Amino acid sequence: MFLVLVACFQNALVGGIIYGWPSLQASSLLSTGGGMGLDHEEAVALFSLGAAADLWATLILGIVLDRYGPRFCSILSHTLVVTGVTIFATFSYYGLAVLLFALGGPGIPLGTFHLADRFPMHTNLIISLIGGCRSLSAAVFAIFATLQDIVNYRTLFGSYACLVALSMTVSANVWPTSTIPRTSIRDEDNEGTIKTHEKQSPPNDGKVEEDPPVYIQISDESVQARPFCNLIYGRALLLFV
Repeated sequence: MFLVLVACFQNALVGGIIYGWPSLQASSLLSTGGGMGLDHEEAVALFSLGAAADLWATLILGIVLDRYGPRFCSILSHTLVVTGVTIFATFSYYGLAVLLFALGGPGIPLGTFHLADRFPMHTNLIISLIGGCRSLSAAVFAIFATLQDIVNYRTLFGSYACLVALSMTVSANVWPTSTIPRTSIRDEDNEGTIKTHEKQSPPNDGKVEEDPPVYIQISDESVQARPFCNLIYGRALLLFV
């Protein structure tokens, strides 16, 4: 359960921040008065670039996840986001900054969906929690817009970069190097431990088991039918009844 809480926190912090861009665009942080010096057209172009990069990143980071595992995928995603946010806070390369944290975001939920296999009785709930927390991360920029009259944009983005770096340190210590394997039948005890049960088949003493016969009702008579041959035979009888 601890890993699920960590996954929810990381997804709410990083997973889909690019989709909160309209909140930032509606504030004065992007304008000349807010410090960035971007007009409306430039802000829209940046958001479009970030949204497109987020879609492509899902495919790329999915391949990374399969090859290198959840830990590497999470660390890579955090690194991209930290780099992009730091550029936003210290330099004026806003296009590169948006591209980086948009590319990094999808790797967070992708690297945590495998946790659903730890709780087979609540698989859909875990996936829903992770997806919902990723949507919640859009509120990050809304919080920035709320604090615009108190803190300047460099301090906001710099503080956020430190928080994401802390989350990356957590990923390096808690996430496994490979995804959790899926088993057929599993139970959870009161402590959340997963037990695997396998059905024991009785010994057959070397005998070959045959499929049970199939009976077809023909003219109030039961004819034992083997696949196809007896079925055709039964239908032939109908011609003479």
